[in-house]
Amino acid sequence: TGAVAASGQPQRIGDVTGEPGYIDGGVGTRSELCVPLKVGERVLGVINAESPQPDAFSEADERLLATVAGQLATAIEKLRLYQAAQQEIAERRQAEAELRRLKDLNEDIVQNTVEGIFVLDADGHFTVANPASASLLGCEIDEVVGQHWTAFVAPDQRPMVEAAVERRVRGQSDRYEVQLMRKDGTRVLTQVSGGPRLDPDTGRFVGTIGIFTDLTERVRVEEELRQHRDHLEELVELRTAALMQANEELAREVGERKKVEAETRRQKEYFEALFVNNPVAVVTADLQGNIVSWNPGAQALFGYAQDEVMGRNLDDVVANDDAIRAEAA
Repeated sequence: TGAVAASGQPQRIGDVTGEPGYIDGGVGTRSELCVPLKVGERVLGVINAESPQPDAFSEADERLLATVAGQLATAIEKLRLYQAAQQEIAERRQAEAELRRLKDLNEDIVQNTVEGIFVLDADGHFTVANPASASLLGCEIDEVVGQHWTAFVAPDQRPMVEAAVERRVRGQSDRYEVQLMRKDGTRVLTQVSGGPRLDPDTGRFVGTIGIFTDLTERVRVEEELRQHRDHLEELVELRTAALMQANEELAREVGERKKVEAETRRQKEYFEALFVNNPVAVVTADLQGNIVSWNPGAQALFGYAQDEVMGRNLDDVVANDDAIRAEAA
């Protein structure tokens, strides 16, 4: 059977015991007829007939077995093709199911995302616009699809979009900011993130796919931050001015205090010059007549040192004679 499978040719052996390399299976085979199962030139297998009798198979047997082998090979090939077709159908159905799932997922993302998704053809007409992009433009979807992009871009903004379209044609993807024009004529600052769509077979530019991002909230936050920053700067300026004024007032106060201290020192020096260095006796007393100062002149006149008289009654020191007291009274 191995030789027939390898050669693709039938073999009829009258006595296998004389065949070199024949392996006896222990069933007493003497003659054997082997015919390949072929489809075209491809061998699918071998059909084998054995007999314990020598020369048991004739040419007619060989033709008959060849006919059966041909029909059997055809049936096997059809079965194989059927199984392959069934497998292919199952795989195709699985692929189609996965494709539908991915399509539904992509459609769900496109329809429900908060970002505006759009597709332009090579001429710049909208072929796809999701609800978010239509809402951004203040339109219904059917009012966007079919329109040229210039319908939603003011003339002063169009050079930016035209430059972006040229970059898409060159195969470049990027993002830029532009003011789109809504249906009611108002403008909305938008970030456009776009990339080219290329034909998968030729690589030719066939349009643009992109995303609109409404920057209104960002602009509002930036304006609030700017106002807050300006307010802080104003407060800082006011506080700085107040501090500068306070510093100036403090400097004036320090200057005035220094003047007062200088005048105090001058008066003290003047007093000391009059009190200490004056040869005339100078004595001061409080309201009760107790001595609070006693200069060297008084010490020389009355003979008492300063530490002997401080706090004593003046009359007790300078008028201790009754006659003098009477005269003083």
